[in-house]
Amino acid sequence: MSQHKTKAKGTGLIYAAVILTGMVIGLHIGNLLDGSGVGIPVFVLLLFAALLLSLLIHTVLHELGHLVFGLISGYAFKSFRVGSLMLVRYEDEGFQLKRSSIAGTWGQCLLDPPGRYGEPFPYRLYLYGGVLFNVTFAVPVAAVSLLLPTGALTELFAMVFTLTGLLLAFVNWVPVKNAYIPNDGTNAQILAIDRDSSRYLWAQLKIAALNQEGVRLKNMPEAYFQAEANNYLASSLRVFRIGRLIDAQHFVEAEAAIDELLDDTSLVPIYRSMLELERVFIRILSDAKPADLGVLEQKGIRQLRKAMKDFPSILRFEYAQALLLDGDTGKANTIRERFEKTCLHYPNKADIESESELMELVAATHRKRQGCTLYP
Repeated sequence: MSQHKTKAKGTGLIYAAVILTGMVIGLHIGNLLDGSGVGIPVFVLLLFAALLLSLLIHTVLHELGHLVFGLISGYAFKSFRVGSLMLVRYEDEGFQLKRSSIAGTWGQCLLDPPGRYGEPFPYRLYLYGGVLFNVTFAVPVAAVSLLLPTGALTELFAMVFTLTGLLLAFVNWVPVKNAYIPNDGTNAQILAIDRDSSRYLWAQLKIAALNQEGVRLKNMPEAYFQAEANNYLASSLRVFRIGRLIDAQHFVEAEAAIDELLDDTSLVPIYRSMLELERVFIRILSDAKPADLGVLEQKGIRQLRKAMKDFPSILRFEYAQALLLDGDTGKANTIRERFEKTCLHYPNKADIESESELMELVAATHRKRQGCTLYP
């Protein structure tokens, strides 16, 4: 089955599941409202409160599922995020609270995979752990709700909690790519078709774990960044390779690699937007050829810049645009201050070091072009 057909089929199933969930809630609203003893405005507020609380709980449960089954499979804990709040474990400093968020995700559990690169390693329980936990906790609540008085507010929460859990499990189980990153089911589907691609999953997890500890991309083994397959796991690893070239400030090679990878149909949308931004950054910095600023108006790039506005890499781009393109030193100074504040609570040590160097390179480039020795 082609990627396009898989995506279309998965998206259709998810839309159908969302509609079905809404219909189930709608069919019961009358009975729930009659037995709740409250008016319609209060009932609606309670319904939304139950939905938001259920989403929060099931997000935590989903990531706990990845954590528990990952630990059972021999993985090591690195971080656990819900929303923008992260619990991070560093090898030398222990547990710390940090803040970060990734567009398109409500939470994330980062684990260090067992074994060595290229060796078989367990991934099925880790991938499906979140789905299993959502179902495991949703089904008993559904059973308990049958014992509750009809129309009770507790029945409202039980129904919403059950349906939210089952829907979240389904959305993550069905292979489909969302607007930003593929889900657990897509990962599992690719690995079921091509087991050799498991080394790409291992490499991505290992790179993220090492990055958190402060190991720069440019200092990691070259083998981690080699990918030959034609699937999104491989193309995502090629994105890391481009990041490695940028980290080493090999901008000519990085731009050539970006041009090549942007033609890859398996490239994840969020990575495509990120690469477009990096190409503009390289051209702004080098001044060798004009940057295509029209891409900045693309919907995906505008969404990325808004959703990840406090990421060091995005702030570095904003800084370069303000300083080298717009010549707005006041705005550039404000962005630099935001960057420095972000680094205080950002969890990835390697990114902080790498992006700080790139920020200094932007400032040095500005001084050189202005023929002065002062910071902007």
